[in-house]
Amino acid sequence: MRFAYYELQPNVAGQTQCHNQPPLPSVSEFRCIARMDVHWQWQFHVEIMANLIFDISNKVTNGKSQLLIRFYDSTHFDVRAKSRIFIKPELWDKSARALKSTKSRFVSAQTVECAEIQSKMDNLRAHILNRYMETDGVGITTEWLTTVIHHYHNPHTYDVNTPLYEYIEKYIEAKHLLHGTAKQYRVLGNHLRLFSQLHYTIFAGRVELNDLKAFEHFIRHEAGKHPKKGAKVAELAQNTVNSKMRSMRALCNYCVSIGVAQSNPFDKFQIKQSIYGTPVWLTIEERDKIYHTHFDNPSLERQKDIFIFQCYVGCRVSDLMQMTAANITDDGFVQYIQHKLRTTNPTTVRVPLTDTALEILERYKPKRKGDPLLPFISPQKYNVTIKKVLEEAGITREVLVHNPKTLTNEPKRVCDIAASHLARRTFTANIFKLTKSERITSALTGHVNGSRAFSRYTDIDDDMKISVIAAIDMKKQ
Repeated sequence: MRFAYYELQPNVAGQTQCHNQPPLPSVSEFRCIARMDVHWQWQFHVEIMANLIFDISNKVTNGKSQLLIRFYDSTHFDVRAKSRIFIKPELWDKSARALKSTKSRFVSAQTVECAEIQSKMDNLRAHILNRYMETDGVGITTEWLTTVIHHYHNPHTYDVNTPLYEYIEKYIEAKHLLHGTAKQYRVLGNHLRLFSQLHYTIFAGRVELNDLKAFEHFIRHEAGKHPKKGAKVAELAQNTVNSKMRSMRALCNYCVSIGVAQSNPFDKFQIKQSIYGTPVWLTIEERDKIYHTHFDNPSLERQKDIFIFQCYVGCRVSDLMQMTAANITDDGFVQYIQHKLRTTNPTTVRVPLTDTALEILERYKPKRKGDPLLPFISPQKYNVTIKKVLEEAGITREVLVHNPKTLTNEPKRVCDIAASHLARRTFTANIFKLTKSERITSALTGHVNGSRAFSRYTDIDDDMKISVIAAIDMKKQ
């Protein structure tokens, strides 16, 4: 529980104009003084079940050390951060964890310096406690404290009244997003700008439940309209809308984490369930047919080899594009940490290389250790080229593909729906089909436990059903 009361008083002793001091419980008290002008001071008396302590760093640079902050309560959090306030070590009392007493009848350079430092400490303390009072005690982390301190020293950097789309680039930089994912967020930023032009601006610090409902309706029905021409476009599929709303949720979470927003409206907003059809992959015979197809066009031949290599190692294209010779081990494995899971499950995935995979690597062996492992073109052109490769190799069988707009299954040629992720699905599905083991398969693909995508790849196909039924056929025994 937190309580607060205020005293407004002039700097001249004995002339308090306004006083409001209800009785408070006996818990630790913070007194935060923020100077309003040369005549008046606000004194904030905050009864709060939390503690904020300053201490000094042992590191001395140019004769000064930085003050460090520890902010904690009895049970929920205990976080530390640098204050960005620097003082001379001789001015600090380590045992008292405070500035040394400078009571003197005379004004000196040291007393003035100590007064200025104390003012900075008090103002920063007030800023942190005010932000803490707004959080309800939830989400207090080292990142939160560091960000609040940054806001104090750079008040112009963040503003709750800044449009949400202004935080897209900050989010991309903070999360170190790869090109493809960053592009998706920039598209979201364009949608937010267009929404602002056609309707109203969604501000980073004031996103509400109704804003999410309005924006979801917008990206489904209006996101492709030009603000002046008003051209009509086809509605987006529910899965596409869901993907954009998940990106929106991540952006709102980021705004909360840096202190711009106090709560995430997605706590009360339910993103609809995405619907997926049966995943499509290549058989081993189809994969080998592609590899043994020769293309006169050198570009097609190179991208064919890259696609087949991906079929043999099963990684995402984003991970494959970052690989260098350093990812190939002396014992014949390719090893990597999945970029997508680098912050949540940064385990190393190791896949043994087959003779075919090694043959492809030898063909495009990098000249220097830091060079890309394979000669990629852009992700977009890679996907287009994969379609051409499959079509010219004769991989044109029809499969049923779920249409999320009409909620029906439609026949499509495999070559027409092929993209880079087809290689990962091909690897995953064929490994599971051969081993019948989810544990072995996930060890080679890096899928985490409970992955919904993995459960779709490990569906029981017709060949597996036939082999099981044949095994219990009495006439064949």
